[in-house]
Amino acid sequence: MYPIRYVEPTDPRLFDWATNVKIAARWCCQECGQLDRGLLCAHHIVPKSVNPAKMYDLSNGQCLCYICHLRKHSGVPQLLILLQFASVLVKSMAPKDYPEMP
Repeated sequence: MYPIRYVEPTDPRLFDWATNVKIAARWCCQECGQLDRGLLCAHHIVPKSVNPAKMYDLSNGQCLCYICHLRKHSGVPQLLILLQFASVLVKSMAPKDYPEMP
């Protein structure tokens, strides 16, 4: 699998893509059903590095919670997975503004 990197998107189009992927999934993890918006992320089904042309394609996105996202990238060593999840969890505790759910 491909390694996972948690970075805030600096490209506004990528940020919009990620938000639209989550909205399309009704803010629900498409693997386990998690509804906590602070723990959801957008996953590229076909990695950007493999096909950059699909980077902004909504059909190439999947809304996943961080645990399911880490499972998609199962080639990452367990320690790295735990450290990344802990970092994301701490960041998710900060208050954020999210678009309203339809």
